[in-house]
Amino acid sequence: MNYQLLYQILSTINQSRTISQVANQLYLSQPYISQVISKSEKKYQVKLVNRSSLPIELTKAGKQLLEDLEKLINDQVILQQNLSPYRLDSNNNIRIALTPIWISNLVSPVLKELQQEFPKTNFEIRQIFTSNESKKMLETRSIDIFWGSMLHIDHFLSRPLYRLQACIIIPNNHPLYKSRVLELPFSQNIVTALNHSKMISLTKNSAFQSIIDHYFEDEKISLDKTMEVNSYIGAASLAIQGLGISIVFTDVLPYLDKTQEFNIVKIPKSALNLDVGISIHKDSSEKVKKVAERIYSIITRNQDKK
Repeated sequence: MNYQLLYQILSTINQSRTISQVANQLYLSQPYISQVISKSEKKYQVKLVNRSSLPIELTKAGKQLLEDLEKLINDQVILQQNLSPYRLDSNNNIRIALTPIWISNLVSPVLKELQQEFPKTNFEIRQIFTSNESKKMLETRSIDIFWGSMLHIDHFLSRPLYRLQACIIIPNNHPLYKSRVLELPFSQNIVTALNHSKMISLTKNSAFQSIIDHYFEDEKISLDKTMEVNSYIGAASLAIQGLGISIVFTDVLPYLDKTQEFNIVKIPKSALNLDVGISIHKDSSEKVKKVAERIYSIITRNQDKK
């Protein structure tokens, strides 16, 4: 039994109206969701979900199981944390998570120098979608180092590196589009003119999307989210094909189809807190701390050269 999956399904049911919505949020098929629920009900000999109501809801047994699964998962996290310092391979394997996208001209030089300085260390590189995932991964020790959004949490050590910039992707079927030019200058008029535009949004679990949503709420701008994707490049690619505007990092731009006609509007860095840093757990090994410090030094040195 995959307790983590069952927990995700039951907790998502609490926030959904139908099984179909649960499936969409978890990127799983509706039949598979129903199958997991049915097998669990058979295993525990109780009814977990009231499917006939709208919205669907957990039964008392379902709520109790959800509560117990949360305790079980938290206990497993504590177990991993307690045993982490004694892992046999803890000194030979360093797991580094990156977000949001792979930037070869920035990442490759760092990895090259790490290999030279730590030749006997195996570096495992993971690309994750959102910094929200990284918090749990650092806490459970499933990663050692996170290179991404600054994490302001007491039991983490985070050092700032640089600030990313966001940009608005405007397709050629939008009223704001200007032909024969790529970049439009940022202005309050442009922001205001975006009101009620169709938008290709990142999924709800995206920390970046939350920042963007708050920005437009503060500007009293309402956007019609017609589609959600869990990919920065995917969102921008759909936008330039005319499905709506999108807001992504400027680092995404080199990956877009240059044959498409679209505009970009760079949002001033001062308008959005998109600070990037290196984060580790306070209880990390000396080896992890040394590698994290080296990554910080390499990146800041390369940034100074620009």
